[in-house]
Amino acid sequence: MVRKFFGIFVLFCTVLVGLVFVFFLNKDSTKPEDNVVEELSCVPIKGTVSNKTVILRVDDVQAYSWVETTKHMVEDAGKLGVPLTLGIIPSGLQDDKELVTFLKSQACRVEFALHGLTHSFIGDGSVPEFGTLAKDEAKISISAGLDILRSVTSESVVTWIPPLNVHSEGTKTALKELGFKYLSAEGEGAFDYDAATFSYNTTTLVSPEKVVEACLVTFETSSHCIVMLHPQDFADGLVHNQEKYERYYLGLIEALKSEGVTFARFNELPLETR
Repeated sequence: MVRKFFGIFVLFCTVLVGLVFVFFLNKDSTKPEDNVVEELSCVPIKGTVSNKTVILRVDDVQAYSWVETTKHMVEDAGKLGVPLTLGIIPSGLQDDKELVTFLKSQACRVEFALHGLTHSFIGDGSVPEFGTLAKDEAKISISAGLDILRSVTSESVVTWIPPLNVHSEGTKTALKELGFKYLSAEGEGAFDYDAATFSYNTTTLVSPEKVVEACLVTFETSSHCIVMLHPQDFADGLVHNQEKYERYYLGLIEALKSEGVTFARFNELPLETR
């Protein structure tokens, strides 16, 4: 009888020790899912820098908005061997599991750029998010955005695209202190955009022919042309529009290729002024 109870006691202790071991093993090895960059299958695309290099800067990649169009843009560019720079709006990104999973799967073939934090307005609603921020204020928001982007890429984020292409001098100083190398806004800066697929002056799409024409003019004084695109350019509201997409996106890539240009990401460009 004593042996029977002793055997049960030993068995109970063995199970208990096993459960404790598993608990602590899982506790030590488990991290929040959103903060883990998974090693997903991905075929890299390497950009080519030449005397006629195009950077396709895709802004407004964000949670729950134009995800279908975004996925088409990235996947089709990949099939055509064209690298992209994606301007990511970090706010709420980790809540959109579908988009996060997709971005992780494409991390080796695109560049992730920081496109603000919330992409909202401040003050009376007319000032862009980083339009008037002092250095310390900007640094806090930029750092928060970087923390979120680290959930989708282990690569250093070195490219900044300010919301609405506007940022303060304080923001520029903060970016340099945080290690950003490529600042792409609106203006005459070395990496500011040169052409776009949508005109906010006329609220109409710009034809591939016009975009190519703008790049050819840029190539007269620069070795690279930066084209600003948005997924919503090729959608009706939040719904993907395949006709617009084929004409104005795929058509643009085809038209640029016919001019013999090469494609690269910002982080592949030499750090030089025009």
